[in-house]
Amino acid sequence: MSILVCAATQAELSTTLPSDARSCRLVGVRFVVIGVGVPVALACALRSASQGQVGHIFVVGIAGAYPSSGLQIGDVVVGASQVYGDIGFEQRSGSFQSIQTSPFRHAHYGAMPLADVPQLDGARRRGCTVSTCTGTLKTALEREAAFGAEYETMEGAAVAQAGVELGIAVSEIRAISNIASERDMRPENIARALAELRGSLSKVFPWI
Repeated sequence: MSILVCAATQAELSTTLPSDARSCRLVGVRFVVIGVGVPVALACALRSASQGQVGHIFVVGIAGAYPSSGLQIGDVVVGASQVYGDIGFEQRSGSFQSIQTSPFRHAHYGAMPLADVPQLDGARRRGCTVSTCTGTLKTALEREAAFGAEYETMEGAAVAQAGVELGIAVSEIRAISNIASERDMRPENIARALAELRGSLSKVFPWI
């Protein structure tokens, strides 16, 4: 059985590649860029994991932290679960109703568990996947309260769903690059998050 390592972008995926020969192909390991956002990530994860004997999927990258999580720039988290956070209905009052609380709820709209990463003990957090990144404090507080989430991504739940569909364990490892509120996306914060991510991944993947 092989493992599939995926990320939304090449920059994020590069944190997992061998330091001595970034283009080399490791036996039993496949690397794939799945793209940004749920539609392409779900399609690519399903397609890639269906090819060959994949026993475990790792999704890695950067993420935003919700304000009450206590997470800081550069902190590394391991997903405990992932949930879709912006599928639902806007109410006349301006509030948001998640599809989970509607007659259209489905198992995939609930929190999907993720496999632990023992090498990074103590880093487990709950993730929320959205199609539109949080850009205000109001939205951040609403999302973290509605889903008990501590960090935000644009692909995590899609990969988790692919794992559920195929019966393959999925683990998510992310480094915080911004606070999911009025986002500060300074390049130095992204660079720090990617460096911290690679440092943590070196404890998980022996080829780094």
